Amino acid sequence: MLKRIFLSLQCVLLILTLFAQKGKLVSKEYHVAVNGSNNNNGSISKPFKTISAAAKKAMRDVIIVHAGVYRGQVAPLRCGNSEKERIWYGAAKGEKFEVKGSVTKNFLHDNRVQDFSLEVNHGPVMVGNNLFLSQVRLSQVAFLHNLIAWKLWETNDADPRPTPFLKPHSTAIAGFHINPSGDAFTTLFFWDEQTCLLQQIIISRANGRQCELDGCKTIKSHQEEIISNTPFTKNV
Repeated sequence: MLKRIFLSLQCVLLILTLFAQKGKLVSKEYHVAVNGSNNNNGSISKPFKTISAAAKKAMRDVIIVHAGVYRGQVAPLRCGNSEKERIWYGAAKGEKFEVKGSVTKNFLHDNRVQDFSLEVNHGPVMVGNNLFLSQVRLSQVAFLHNLIAWKLWETNDADPRPTPFLKPHSTAIAGFHINPSGDAFTTLFFWDEQTCLLQQIIISRANGRQCELDGCKTIKSHQEEIISNTPFTKNV
């Protein structure tokens, strides 16, 4: 009798284990809509407002983005370690969405160390209208209309092959040029040996807005330099 009870309990535990394992493989859907709220649970009736909010929740899940224009950076905390665990981002059926991260949000770095490094593999990449408050290292990338408050570090191991650049306000390639250490267009540089923060008034002039910075300090810039390079072009 006891043996039968023991076997029955084993069967029940086995069934529960199988259901639990199966449940782990089932992906959950999170929805994002422009009229949603990040206080919602991400269901189709209560969608999130931003893709970032859904990305923070997702683990082996599907994120469905509904029609609209989404502004702001998307920095998923998890990307999955295998095909079964991968997080999938996609538009809702029959809908299209657009992400414009560079329109309203700028990068802001202030770690007093070299914390921003960009390596670009010959693509039409541009970093524009951003504020850097620490050392910057660049390689084969164009910086446009930026304000950099530290020394600009260049790399010596950049690939010298031609890199494409774009036509103004377009994704069409205008031509190719060789920029082994990157280009800086109409970029302001403020630095000295102790530079780490700028006055809010300088930030406001550079970015067209008043920025809030914790622990903002006033510093004196030794020089203001405007770099305006013209890229070398050739027929494609």
